[in-house]
Amino acid sequence: MNDAAKKVIVTVAVFSGAVLCQLGDSPILLEAWENQAFAGEIDNHQTRGVVVATTYFSVKLRSEEDGLVTFYVPEKDKLAKHEVGQLLTGDQVTILWGREDGRKWVRGVAGE
Repeated sequence: MNDAAKKVIVTVAVFSGAVLCQLGDSPILLEAWENQAFAGEIDNHQTRGVVVATTYFSVKLRSEEDGLVTFYVPEKDKLAKHEVGQLLTGDQVTILWGREDGRKWVRGVAGE
């Protein structure tokens, strides 16, 4: 990998509680409950539904749009593990997630 490929420029601006950042050419607006942005994956996915079951590394959600969906928690993501660990069956939540290796990985959880 050459030196040019290793450089990343991140521009961040805060406007009345919203965070706008730019990774590369496309700007990203972080919602109030989002705490991360990922380079190369600008379009974060969100699924809203009711918690059906949780384990230490996964959460099953029943969504009106997608039916029963399983989301996995990255082993090294302490915040995501904590958030998923607080969920109870029947909780109404929105999960921010990204797809990698054919799985849906939790990036954040917002209760409703």
